[in-house]
Amino acid sequence: MNSGADINMGGRVVPIVVQKEGSREFGLNEEALMSVLHRPEVRDTALCVVSIAGAFRKGKSFFMNCLLKYCMNKDSPDWLGEQLQSIGGFVWRAGMERETTGISIWSEPFLFTKSTGEKVAVILMDTQGTFDLETSAQESTFIFALTLLASSVTVYNLMNQIQEDDLMNLQTFSSYGVLAQENSQGTRSFQKLMFLVRDWSHPTTHAYGHKGGQVVLEKVLNVKEEQEPAHQRLRQGLRQSFEELECYLMPHIGLSASQDPNFKGQLEQLHPLFVEHLKLLVPRLLAPENLVVKRSCVTLGKPATADELVELCRTFIKFFNNENLVQATSMVELMSSMASEAARIRALEAYREAMDLIIKPDVEDPQAAVLVEHHFESSKKALSVYAKDNPYAKNCAVFPIADEIREKLKSEMEEMFVVTIRTNGEEQKARSSCAAASKKAKKAYKKAMSPINSLTGDVLGASSVLKLHSDSKDQAMTAYDEETKNIVKTELLSLRNEIRAQLEEEIDHSIESYVEMDERKHRARTLSNAAYNKALQMYEEAMDKVTSFDQEPLDVSSLNKKHLTSKDEAIAAYQREHQNSESINLIPVVNEMKWQLERTIDIKYASYSESNARNSDAHSCSKVAQCQSLASYKEKIDSIIHPNIDYVDFTFLENQHLAAKTQTCALYDEGNRYTINREEFPVVNKLRALLVKDINEKYAHCVKLNGHAQQVWSCSEEAYKEALTSYTDNISNAHPTTSSRDISELDKSHHKFKNEALCFYTEKNKGKENIPVVMKFKAKLEKEIEKRYNDTLSDILDESEWGLAAATVKVISYFPGAKRAMAKETKVFDGNQESNQENKDDNTKFGSACRMLLAVRHENVTANLSKFDSKNLIEKSDSKNFLI
Repeated sequence: MNSGADINMGGRVVPIVVQKEGSREFGLNEEALMSVLHRPEVRDTALCVVSIAGAFRKGKSFFMNCLLKYCMNKDSPDWLGEQLQSIGGFVWRAGMERETTGISIWSEPFLFTKSTGEKVAVILMDTQGTFDLETSAQESTFIFALTLLASSVTVYNLMNQIQEDDLMNLQTFSSYGVLAQENSQGTRSFQKLMFLVRDWSHPTTHAYGHKGGQVVLEKVLNVKEEQEPAHQRLRQGLRQSFEELECYLMPHIGLSASQDPNFKGQLEQLHPLFVEHLKLLVPRLLAPENLVVKRSCVTLGKPATADELVELCRTFIKFFNNENLVQATSMVELMSSMASEAARIRALEAYREAMDLIIKPDVEDPQAAVLVEHHFESSKKALSVYAKDNPYAKNCAVFPIADEIREKLKSEMEEMFVVTIRTNGEEQKARSSCAAASKKAKKAYKKAMSPINSLTGDVLGASSVLKLHSDSKDQAMTAYDEETKNIVKTELLSLRNEIRAQLEEEIDHSIESYVEMDERKHRARTLSNAAYNKALQMYEEAMDKVTSFDQEPLDVSSLNKKHLTSKDEAIAAYQREHQNSESINLIPVVNEMKWQLERTIDIKYASYSESNARNSDAHSCSKVAQCQSLASYKEKIDSIIHPNIDYVDFTFLENQHLAAKTQTCALYDEGNRYTINREEFPVVNKLRALLVKDINEKYAHCVKLNGHAQQVWSCSEEAYKEALTSYTDNISNAHPTTSSRDISELDKSHHKFKNEALCFYTEKNKGKENIPVVMKFKAKLEKEIEKRYNDTLSDILDESEWGLAAATVKVISYFPGAKRAMAKETKVFDGNQESNQENKDDNTKFGSACRMLLAVRHENVTANLSKFDSKNLIEKSDSKNFLI
């Protein structure tokens, strides 16, 4: 089953060398070849012709389609396409029958740009398989020879390994290269040959790829003493014949593909390792820096021209059809003849131009002596051109045809001179004048039509192109008539009109190319406009998502980063739209829209930046207003509900909340200058709603705190009452009646029941000990217990007993010098017995108490320290002047 023939890939297969039906002769489709090589975008561009040659049914066309696919998608990392997509282009099929016959090229050249800025047009060439059952050895050699001569890069497709017979197929070209090497300056006959070894069978010895291939190639081409002389000469000749020799070892394509009769090139059927190396080999072969510009076969040191390639094919096919054998000697003779003929034509033109300088219209005829002298000078110049441009002219002993054609050139110049002498008159002047006028008119026509050929010019449309052609033609014909108006003699008018008719025919014939060019520009611009709008929409959608007023604003750096990312994605999307399209060959048209897209995106970014800045300011202003307003509310509500403040009435709390909430919202509206634009900036309402939510949450928290405070208050108050009641009941039950003599026991009971009461209170409020309300009630409980105990003491002790207790406290405060202090106190009171009779009884009691205290052991004295409320005792004793 055929693959690729029905796939629209922006071009088509163009057969240029075909074998005539029922004959062994080949024919050249010059029109088809010229239609590709004379396209406007490649007319003055260096050419790189990449071809493939080798035995039939070995996958040459399949590989050429891989090259074709890369050329169409070279800017994409996934240039091979989807897994299920067929690889189409050049016609191929599985099986034993050959598909490609003759030589074909792809209709679309592909433009590449080297790092130096040099543009190269790549022409892909597929060739008929050689050495099949239907092709003779001479026909195979002819195909192989023409492929090598017309190409700058030839891929030699082999299977499994490089066999000796594979090299023998190059024997003719090796010998030719050695002979042709003698032409001049060591120029090699052929440029680059790559041995592509498919299904390499020794990967363990030499790895797949270019590096392993180079090692294998060096081993194969290595000249050894034990080799036959013919084999040695073959290897030496190959190195002399080609400027570059490379080798690449490819893995097997995969059993799924090789055994499927309906295989169409789907990637999923290819072995992954094969695909991996395909992705390495093809980009390497077609990398801009690796492209080899086709060198001229006839002009030394210059790139080949389109016309030269056509002439090469035409001459070589004619040579073969004349039943000449394709041998080294015949090829050398043919190429030297071609080069010499091309040099002869250029030299003859140089002679003609030099002679035209002296023979001009409206100028007096030069004298014969002057003509002779100028003839010799022009002939010398023409022979110099012949020798310079002809690489075979420097060694006429080896290439006698070059000398023969040089002599032919001399003869032609002599004949032309004789004609010049004979017709050096009105007719010659008229012819020269008409030729110059025609040349000037054609230049005027091309200049007038230049807007169409300009790849950056506007699209005119068919009717406008025809109108421009008609106007430009009229200008050209008018210019011709003006330049030849002095030719009025009847015998010269026919010459003038003949040249005028030729001019008009040439101009009319050129209109088709202008119409085609305009149509291609129209298609390219239509596609570019659609891609432009799609890419711009893609950018706008990406930026709208991040700069919309209902989104959080970005900082300047993030916005710029988003802009650059979105811009790159839009440009990439624009470029993807041109893949697999003929517009890719109209680079200026595509780039013009690309530059316009970039400028439009940058202008729009300024607008997005301004919107983002306003959105950022709106967010900032709203957030400040929100924070300030919320702080105001919290300040007001915290003054009502606070951990150190008792709970409040819930109705009061709610009223305060509602009043504060109203004031807070009003404060937010007044403090946010974007409030009047709330419809444009959703963040205003969004943050206001968030403010209300925060207020309600704060209020709910306050309600919870207030309820909790109320619970804690109630619990603490209840515990307080129960503890106080427990203390009172315990003291009353333990000491129903108490005199001053029982104070020590009472004090012990007081401390015991006080601790029990406090422990009870604490247990009731377990886990809440540090809450201010709990601590407050605890302090109140302690104070109330002490108050009740002191009130009990007040009821028991009279004033003198209070003084005695105060003195005891003072004595104890001096411990461990208690004895000394007690003696001092006793002495003081004893010393005043006579003068202070009024207090005699008290002094006696005090002294008795002190002497009794001295008898108490140290630990008892220490224990007595906490019996009384020292402050109350001192206050009472001071009131009676007991302790001074």
